Amino acid sequence: MGFLLLILVIGLPLAEIFVFIQVGEAIGAMPTIVLTVATALFGIACVRWQGLGVLMRLHAAPATGEPPAVPLLEGALIALAGVLLLIPGFLTDAAGLILLLPPARSAIAHALARRSRTYTTDLHGRSGGPGQRPGQRPPPVIDAEAREVDPDQPR
Repeated sequence: MGFLLLILVIGLPLAEIFVFIQVGEAIGAMPTIVLTVATALFGIACVRWQGLGVLMRLHAAPATGEPPAVPLLEGALIALAGVLLLIPGFLTDAAGLILLLPPARSAIAHALARRSRTYTTDLHGRSGGPGQRPGQRPPPVIDAEAREVDPDQPR
């Protein structure tokens, strides 16, 4: 994981610089800057608009019986999209715009929810504990009392 993070921290800025140079050569410096600012402004507007929609779904989730995990994950992905769109660069803008597409965001949120150990809801809406598979019975509850035993005292 650390190596992947190192590659991301070093590789992403280098890739962004390369793409900036290529786009700047193709359309010029000023249009490149305007395009970067425009994607940031467009991203802020989309994040705000779609964030309100996810907030409404999150609010309605208990009434419909839908687990709130997916709307929560979609909200987090929208926030990540906003951060990616505010970072100057075409690659981060592309990733942010992909996260703003509802089908892509929904697919990513469902995949993350399935991978999560705490999201275990079966088809009937029953949920289990952490690490429990859908439809699996919970472990039995063992009721016991604890008492302190003095090791120096004979039994």
